[in-house]
Amino acid sequence: MVYKSKKKKMEMIVVSALFCVLLLPAAIPTFIYFMDTAITMASFENATEFIGLLTVGFLIAAAGFAISKGHISLIHSYHYTNVVDREGYCKAMGKATMLMGIPVVVSAITTLFPSIKIIESAGTVILSAGLIIGCAFIFKIQYKYNGGLF
Repeated sequence: MVYKSKKKKMEMIVVSALFCVLLLPAAIPTFIYFMDTAITMASFENATEFIGLLTVGFLIAAAGFAISKGHISLIHSYHYTNVVDREGYCKAMGKATMLMGIPVVVSAITTLFPSIKIIESAGTVILSAGLIIGCAFIFKIQYKYNGGLF
């Protein structure tokens, strides 16, 4: 990674540390839920699904955050070959990618309530709609900054 200044490097370090600190509160309830599930002999399927979706959602959001801060290397070069305004492109793609992480995290939370069918159905709808909307934003950004989808 090439940093334009020491201030930018320090900003990335602080943001990375803050991101890690913010993940800790999410990890503790996950651990407690997993242990409670194991103790009560409830279905491990839901705990695994919850942890998996939560992890994927946070990874997507983290990648989006990094892209929005200028780490264009997280995007395949084929997708930004014609981009002139790389800073604007990174900010827009980062926001769209972070947006795609939100429905995954919400869907993970809904897996904690498998006996309430309406919540389970809502999680599926939120995940599907959120990912479709996120993809639509990415296509729009690609068209705006790259002159087409690819």
